[in-house]
Amino acid sequence: MRRLGGWLRGGACAITVLVLAGCTHKVSLEHIDKLQPGKTSADRALALFGEPYDTSRRTTPAGSYVHAEYQHVREGFAGHCMRRLQLEFLDGVLNGFLSASSCEEQKTTADVQGAVELGNQLGLAAKGDARKRMGEPSGELLCPTVLEPDERPCDEGARELWFWMTAPAPTPIGEEPEPLVAIRAAFDGDGLLIDIQSVEE
Repeated sequence: MRRLGGWLRGGACAITVLVLAGCTHKVSLEHIDKLQPGKTSADRALALFGEPYDTSRRTTPAGSYVHAEYQHVREGFAGHCMRRLQLEFLDGVLNGFLSASSCEEQKTTADVQGAVELGNQLGLAAKGDARKRMGEPSGELLCPTVLEPDERPCDEGARELWFWMTAPAPTPIGEEPEPLVAIRAAFDGDGLLIDIQSVEE
């Protein structure tokens, strides 16, 4: 779970470094609601978001994973903002996604108090309850996954992981990064909440 902070921080690295490295790629999160883990094909997902700036591959006993990553830094009079999206495909089908944005029009949020309240309803709260209390998740992954380095939820019976994440704005060189929050909820095969964790950094 804590390595998600590294994923988010990686997207908020110094603007100058991003631009010089060529790792910024315009992307919008408006089509996130069209993604259906376990159903959306790789061709369909890539058609929605365009060519990623980076891809990687990894083979495990579960199958062949492909990761497509998008990252966009926008500069403007109101300040800088960042969007980041990573898609995970397993054997050609979307296995899940992670997204985060500090841009006001598509800003992702994470309600720590809501996570605490849901934590008191383990085994009772369903995915609909989580969505009602926390809002739409900014990430969804099916088990097994290699995007979430913590394998315990999947090993302990989770079938789906949901995430809510804030995104720090890109930090100019020499300035302290903004704090971030990441929340992960694990659901079993019946769609019931079996674990929820939050990290604040």
